[in-house]
Amino acid sequence: MLKSYKQHANRASMLKAGWAFPDPPEFGECRTCGQPVEWVRSPKGKNIPLDRGTCHVHFESCGKPSTTPSPAGPPAGPPAAPAAQQLAAALTENTAAVKALTDLLQRRAATSR
Repeated sequence: MLKSYKQHANRASMLKAGWAFPDPPEFGECRTCGQPVEWVRSPKGKNIPLDRGTCHVHFESCGKPSTTPSPAGPPAGPPAAPAAQQLAAALTENTAAVKALTDLLQRRAATSR
């Protein structure tokens, strides 16, 4: 059974009631229906999703089946070959950049002695 939350007219009334809004806002997607949500903290300290851009608790409007897989679902498997190749190329490039930066810093340290 879902808890029923008091509906607030605006965010100012939610703040007055003890709700906390992260800065910057934390956005996500409902794993049940796939709708965009904004995460806030309830007066009791629990993370609660709001319908994005509103002050309505998403539990009240949720209910449609999801068109996206749940994070708790089966693993996605290995990345597609092009994605793995792009990742390997990016890692190689970053490794070379770190090595070049390390060499530069070592040369600077040696000349400042």
